[in-house]
Amino acid sequence: MFASGALLGVFLDVYRVLTKRFSLRGWPISMIDLLFWVSSACFVFAVLLWSNWGEMRFYIMLAIIAGILFYLRLLTRPVTKILMKLLQVIEWLIQTIIRVVSIIIFRPVVTIVLFIWKIVLRILFFIWKKSI
Repeated sequence: MFASGALLGVFLDVYRVLTKRFSLRGWPISMIDLLFWVSSACFVFAVLLWSNWGEMRFYIMLAIIAGILFYLRLLTRPVTKILMKLLQVIEWLIQTIIRVVSIIIFRPVVTIVLFIWKIVLRILFFIWKKSI
């Protein structure tokens, strides 16, 4: 249960990094808050069921709180830095994939379509000019 408390701290840091990065406001943040706490409660309940058949005792609650406090006191800064770097790498990777797809697929297709369009326009103009 101590480890599940520490893992809840990791979930909290992931949540904080993502909400800071995307700067959500208003009702979306309320919905995400609700989703975060419901999923955290489900996670703790699942671990509780797995570890001791769902018995909730005072010392188990203390272990969860101690795990969260341990994580927040000692590990939150390095994990937050790692998460921010990981988010930057993921954003860079997505931007690179978009650029590659644009260069390899989108630009050639647009060039071919414009070339065909010019040919069709010239043929139509030639036909129109001959009919007059």
